[in-house]
Amino acid sequence: ENIDRAEAHGLAPEVCSIDKGALGAALKKAMPDPKCILFANTPCDSQIAASQTLAEVSRVPMRLIDIPYLYGEREIRYVASQLKNAIPYLEQHTGFRFSWDRLKQACEHSNEMSGHLWEWNEGRKHVPCPQVSKVSALMTGMIVVASGTKAGARVAEELALECKERIERGEAAVADGEVIRGIWYQDPIWFDLTFYDWLESELKMSIPMDLFGYYAPEGYIDTSTPDTMMEGLARKLVRLMPMSRQFKGPIEAYVGDYLNMCREFKGDCGIFAGHVACKHAWGGLGLFKEASREAGLPLLVFEYDMFDPRVTPVEAIQEDFTRFVNDIVLPRVEMRK
Repeated sequence: ENIDRAEAHGLAPEVCSIDKGALGAALKKAMPDPKCILFANTPCDSQIAASQTLAEVSRVPMRLIDIPYLYGEREIRYVASQLKNAIPYLEQHTGFRFSWDRLKQACEHSNEMSGHLWEWNEGRKHVPCPQVSKVSALMTGMIVVASGTKAGARVAEELALECKERIERGEAAVADGEVIRGIWYQDPIWFDLTFYDWLESELKMSIPMDLFGYYAPEGYIDTSTPDTMMEGLARKLVRLMPMSRQFKGPIEAYVGDYLNMCREFKGDCGIFAGHVACKHAWGGLGLFKEASREAGLPLLVFEYDMFDPRVTPVEAIQEDFTRFVNDIVLPRVEMRK
């Protein structure tokens, strides 16, 4: 409903459904009216288009945090200066005073959360995968919503602990025996998370890691000074957040993380979940296929919309997976035994 409402308002059909959904919710008044908008132009052009439209609809000031194409230390300092300069803008339009003490506390919670997520990533490398696949698909949402909070650190801690305890008890995502480990690259099937249950029960496939669960080792924030905190936040924004890390810079980062995940999480195959709005990913598909072929990993490529089942129904995706597993992956797994 929200996707259709945004398109009816004039947002292009090619824009990502997550952005169309957000704009549709705003048009419906399902979200509170903003005092102002602070926007980062990452990870893709769809978000830029939707945020500009949201500002027009809301009729409030919008300030841009420009995330550059490259991601070196110079670029980190550039983003950090923009974050710092956004403070008076937010104070002016919200009426609240900024507190460096509260920011330090939030950064400490963020560091705690990062530590637990790195433990959780390590736990999911275990063979067989100890936790259900769809947990990884939900991780980016938790990072966006809960980073910098005590609750976020606690949830990450519990996830890491559960992973460890399931390994100790000999429990696995595929209850009757994991046969295939797939590395899921791109967006989850958020319109039907039971798809991952189907993978585990019907195809004996686990997804130990996907793009939205991969937590790169760039998340520590030095809380000793205001400047180091801003640089730490900028580093997370540029180098750590799933999608922002892989989609904003050279294709080498995108492909490199995929190959690294395949090695570390012992993938038997790759899955390119081709969300229709991810033009940047589709543009690099040839290089992605070549890298997967050189690594000896069979690759499934399919087109769908992560929030709109009308584009590709889940039954069609299940048919693609069934053929891919039975005709390509299983014979290769059997040959290795």
